[in-house]
Amino acid sequence: MKTPARLGLLFSVLVGAGALLLDQAAKAIVASRLDLGRSVPVAGDVFRITHVQNPGGAFGLFRDHGNLYTVLSIAAVAVLGYLAARGRIRTPGGRTAIGLVLGGAIGNLIDRLRFGRVIDFLDVGVGDLRWPVFNLADAWVVAGVALFFLLSMRSGDPFDGKQTDAGGDALG
Repeated sequence: MKTPARLGLLFSVLVGAGALLLDQAAKAIVASRLDLGRSVPVAGDVFRITHVQNPGGAFGLFRDHGNLYTVLSIAAVAVLGYLAARGRIRTPGGRTAIGLVLGGAIGNLIDRLRFGRVIDFLDVGVGDLRWPVFNLADAWVVAGVALFFLLSMRSGDPFDGKQTDAGGDALG
């Protein structure tokens, strides 16, 4: 692996490690200071810290299939780690996106392996109209995927940075 590819990999690893550290630290604080099911308002009723544990997938879907999410998380981490390690991601935005997704996926994977469920705590909404409680790992995955799509719309290839035509062929 050439030096620029190594630096790119190091950048992705640092982004992922930072995302993972923040996620795990926040979950540890919530789990140690807030009883399960309890809620603390941060910005009135709009933003609360609520300690819940989710044995299912996103938004509490498929609660009886936690092992499936563990397997899918391991597969996603392996594929993304392979792409990053092979130096296939050459743009700073692509490296940031892959780091965020890896950090988030590993954060929730750690919870599933340790507890058999994911610790969620970010609770937003108004009154009874609330978004499902989520965590920082979820936010990192969504931010990474959103960044990936924004880069795709802008350059056609978020990992390589080459401009492509409508047929996907590289320009210039």
